[in-house]
This record gives sequence, structure tokens and C-alpha cells, in this order.
Amino acid sequence: MRPDRGAPRPAGVIRRFHRWALGLALIPALAPVAPAALARPEEPVILAGAEVTALLHEENARIGAFAWSDGAFHPLPVQIDERGPDGGYFAEDEEPGLLDANDEVVFMAADAGERVDPCCWVEEADTIRVEVEIQDPLDAARGWVYLFTGDNLPQSTTDYVEMTSWEPFAVRTDRYEQQYEEGNADILTDLRILPPAGNGADFLDRFKIRMKLGPLTPWLTEADATHSVTKRHGLDGPVRVIHGYWVSLGKLLDITHVYYIYYRRMTVIHNQVNQFWPTGLRHMAILYDLDPTASGLVTYYDNRGEDPTADATYNDLVDGLGPWGVGELGLFVEWASPTLGSSVIVQDNRGVSGSARTYYADEREGQGDPWPDTGDGEVWGQEGIWLENIPLSQFSLDAWTFYLPGRESSSGGALTRRYLQPLETEPRSQFQGDCGCLVGISDSAPQAPLPATGLSVTFSPNPFNPYTSILVRVPAGDEFQELRIYDTTGRLVRRLKTAPAPAPGLQSQTLRLRWDGKNQNGQQLPSALYTCLVRTRLHSTTARALLIK
Repeated sequence: MRPDRGAPRPAGVIRRFHRWALGLALIPALAPVAPAALARPEEPVILAGAEVTALLHEENARIGAFAWSDGAFHPLPVQIDERGPDGGYFAEDEEPGLLDANDEVVFMAADAGERVDPCCWVEEADTIRVEVEIQDPLDAARGWVYLFTGDNLPQSTTDYVEMTSWEPFAVRTDRYEQQYEEGNADILTDLRILPPAGNGADFLDRFKIRMKLGPLTPWLTEADATHSVTKRHGLDGPVRVIHGYWVSLGKLLDITHVYYIYYRRMTVIHNQVNQFWPTGLRHMAILYDLDPTASGLVTYYDNRGEDPTADATYNDLVDGLGPWGVGELGLFVEWASPTLGSSVIVQDNRGVSGSARTYYADEREGQGDPWPDTGDGEVWGQEGIWLENIPLSQFSLDAWTFYLPGRESSSGGALTRRYLQPLETEPRSQFQGDCGCLVGISDSAPQAPLPATGLSVTFSPNPFNPYTSILVRVPAGDEFQELRIYDTTGRLVRRLKTAPAPAPGLQSQTLRLRWDGKNQNGQQLPSALYTCLVRTRLHSTTARALLIK
């Protein structure tokens, strides 16, 4: 399998209903409809670029997303992600920022607003738009988002999730923060739920992988796995961050192609596994080990059985050592703490041949551990998915992980139901009426700022050609360290230097740098969206600039 081969979209993220434009007839006038709240703040809406461009009757369109409320349109964070011909997320795009058939359009369902008459139109927009109706199949909640085209559409400046570091890889939102081991991007080392949802403490000991190929072979661990930088890619946008890589054994056999997709309150993990052992994979365990200091956590799991709407039963509380059956559908494992925050992992085992179980171990005095050595001598709060007797095959494992406010009771059953019954979307073409109701844009766009650090970086102009100025503001008491620029594949292309910064003190610092769009060797870079990473002694932050040739 080629390294750039794209995996199928994460199972259960969105159910799409394709409705193509059948003509140019106007849709009858509609009075604004206020929706019941779409109580899914964690869930994105993902539309195929081919579907949207067909409804817009236009390729290579510059689009904006808007919600209608309080008598005005509000710009929403929207992301256009390139998908290559083979489905990969990290293909080159000749015209970045423009929507073509290979792309995906992504925005958050929670940003949806009311329905509005086609007569009401964004003043700067073209005469055709796509109305996206979103409905929760579990209740009557609905919402609407409007995709307009135009060269001068106002855009939201909100950034829901940020890649704060490439090496070691780290992401941050206003809800959680994750960091991975330097030089080993498949090993999660730090996981924090930030205030006010949690107290910001790291409650993860480490992420673990255990694999036994046959009855006479030794247990392999994450220390035996490697990944190549040439097979590792990152994409940072206002709605989501995508991190993709291959995990290999002995640098020869690619065993897992992983996509981690980070949203504001949720991560989606998609693993495409190549089971290459001819006699069958005997055991494979993917485990999360909680920090022993994370006291007060409770862990639940739930087998939904044949009824995906059934309530969670507390008889399913796991309290001991060993694997537990999970059936064919999703399961959830939940960590709940009033202080640390809560996390629910909904695991989908429907793509697995063989058997799949959930695993939980809580070491107690006087009890032995019958399972393979974890490598750190601790099995406190260790849980994950345990696969057995997998035949020679390719299979997929998908999971949603939600980051929630601290609590003592379970909410995993409701989140599992959402996974098994995702949002439904129905996009349709609409054309501007003759009533002349042109509406300006409200400046009260959705805001979800990252936790304030006082560190900021901006480009001016942006987009730019051939030069742009980079303004870095460093808060008082901090100290500038470095500035790096990466391309869309996550490759470092330029380091920019500045005069030595003063020692940390009471005054803030303002640094100005100039970038000519060239790489470290003085070669002109192509048109693309570039990410600037600024590190200081205490913080890091990123910003993006679009180079247009």
C-alpha cells in the first residue's frame, strides 16, 4: 500500500444525503425558522467538494460559510481540505483556498443558525448559494448553514483548534491539550482537559501498543514501532487539525496508517491496519494508561447490543482485571472526574474480523497482572481495545474521543448513540430572488479563542506576493526563542531570525520580521498556505499566510 494512499473517511462522522440541482427554478419564499438547538457541539459537518461544486454550478470557487440569526448573516469558521485523486488528505492543490471537486468543506454543526428566505442575501456574494440543512435524527433539532461564493466575502477569524508544535507534535483547543513523544508521533504522552472543564493536570501515563504475532513470538511494544518523517503529514485549519502517518515494524513493514483528526471538543481516530501475519494475528492491544495520581476516576463500558438507543446500565461497570466482550457495535469507555474533567472514547469494532474486546485493568495489592508487561510497571487505570485471532486482511478501527467537563456520572451512553446515529445533512441550491433584500454582515462572528497567553503572530499583507511582514508580540515575562515556517505537508521550509530578544522582564516585546516567500536555500516557494510557528520560553503559537503567485 502506498504511503500517500488515503483511508476511507472516519466511520460515523457524517451521513450524507446527495441532492443535486435539477434546474434553476426559485425555491418558494420561506419565513425564518428558529431551530431547536443542535446539542452536538463536538460534531462537524463534512461535505464532499464534488457535491457542493455541482450545486453551485462552479468549479474553483471561493466560498464563505454563514449562519442567519438576529436578522443578520454571521460568518462561520469553514475549512476547505484538499483530497487527492486517491483520497489522501495531503495532496497538492494548484489553487489552495478555492473549492474544487476533490476537496472537503468542513464546519461545526453547533454554528448552524436559522433558516432564511432566499430573498435575503449576503451583499458581497454571487447569485447562487448552497443551503445546508442539518438534522439530528435523535430528536427534532435542526439548523441551517449557507455557503456563498464571491471574491470579497467576509471570513471568520475564529480558530477552533491549533497545532502548537510539529516536533514534538502538540495540539490545543479551548477544551483540551495533547502532546506526543518527540521523535515518535504515535506515542501520546500528555493529555489535559483545560479549565474550566478540568483543572489542566496531565492524567495520562502513556499510550501503549501491544502485539503478539503468534503463540511462540514475543510481545512487541510501541518501542518496536517506527514511523518515517517522509510518511508523516500535518494540516492545520480553523476547524480541524489532521495528523497522518504510518506505523511500521523494523522500518520494513507498514502495519497501520493512522489519521488523527482534532476538533474543538473531540478527536477522531482512524486506523487502517495491514494484518500481514499469514497464520493470523494472535493479539493486538491498543491501550491508554492513566496516571496513578489521577484518583477519583471511574470507568464504564457499555455493550449496546442490538438496540443502539438503549440507556447505559451501571451493571456494565468494569472493576477488575481482564478483557470484556463488546459485541459487534460501538462501545464506550469513560473516565470521569469532578476535578480533572471527563473523557469518553466511543470505539467502533464493526470493521474487524476475528474478535474484539474492551480491556480494563486496575492493579490492586495482592493481585498479579496476567497481561503483558506495560513497560512502566503500572497497570492502574489501563484500558483500551483488545483484538484477537485476526486473519490475513486489511481492516479499519475508528473511534471518537470526547473531552467533557468534570462529572461523577456517565454520559457515554448518549455519546455512543450520537456516534451510531450521526447528523443528517441535505444541501440544496438556491438562487437570489428579485426582492433586493441585500444584508450586510454582522461582526459578531462565533468566537472560541484559545486560552489567552498574550503571545500572538500576524502577517501583513495576507494573502501576500512577494513579501509579507510578520509581527510577533511576546508578553511581559516571556522570551522569544524561534520562528519556523512549514508547508502544507508539515515540512520545515524556512527559519527566520531576529535580533536577540531582551531578557524576560516587565515589558512586552514586539518583533518584526520580513519573509520573501523563499525557502532556506533562497528558492521561491509555490503558491500555498504556509504555517508559521513561534516559540517562546513559556508558550508557542501558530498563524497561517497564503502565498499567491
